[in-house]
Amino acid sequence: MILLKKKNNKKGFTLVEIMVTLAILGFFFGIITGIFTISLKSQKRALIKQELFLQGEYVMEYLAKQLALSSNISSTTMSSCTGNVNFSYATSVGSIRFVTYDDNCIRVGTSTVNNLFQRVISGGSDWPDGPLTSDKFEVKDFNIRLVQASSTTNHHQPRITIYLRMKAKSTKEELAPEVEFQTTISQRNLND
Repeated sequence: MILLKKKNNKKGFTLVEIMVTLAILGFFFGIITGIFTISLKSQKRALIKQELFLQGEYVMEYLAKQLALSSNISSTTMSSCTGNVNFSYATSVGSIRFVTYDDNCIRVGTSTVNNLFQRVISGGSDWPDGPLTSDKFEVKDFNIRLVQASSTTNHHQPRITIYLRMKAKSTKEELAPEVEFQTTISQRNLND
């Protein structure tokens, strides 16, 4: 009888080698997952900040255009809108009122209900009343400062400095960036 000799092949891995390999792979997978998660959060924050910046920029451009073209004619609309026939603007805490070039009285400012930036129009305009900012953002601070008053004798145009601070609404503080804007606007004298 022929006896077959059994070969003792030691091909394969031991249990210890497999466990060490899995531990190393798990470690690298954890690092890669952490980096991916951090990059997703920072991308989301950047997108929120970009949208916040665009909202604030829209409000500032809207105010700059409307105030630069606002009326400085001594009219009944102006005195009922601003409370003074000689001034084109009336300011109060968190808002400004002015007469537009087409004789509408507009009040723009922060809503006390939801901290949105609102526009309220009286005078028969086709423009709708309503918010100028998205409900995803809130106005934290809105200040108006009259730099130089208009005078009927020296024909100086008033300049207004506007400061706006907005913040994204979020339950997570890291996803709630805050942006500040400031500009100075001078009224165009279209009547001279």
